[in-house]
Amino acid sequence: MFCLQFKMWSTVDDSMICRFTSDAKDKPMGCSICISTYSMLGHTTKRSWEAEKVMEWLQTQEWGLMLLDGQWCVRSAG
Repeated sequence: MFCLQFKMWSTVDDSMICRFTSDAKDKPMGCSICISTYSMLGHTTKRSWEAEKVMEWLQTQEWGLMLLDGQWCVRSAG
């Protein structure tokens, strides 16, 4: 869904967007936008080899902006 929204409301090319979800694990080489889920990023048990490599790549990148949706997943301070 977010991938379609980026394409609809911006001038980004398909090659600039990668997805890291349980359903789609695009190779992130050269992407500027990564679409993922809290579950995929916060996963703490063993990952598949492919998911581990994508996660390692994500952790080495300097992201200028992070958009979080689904505030129900984030614990409140209270």
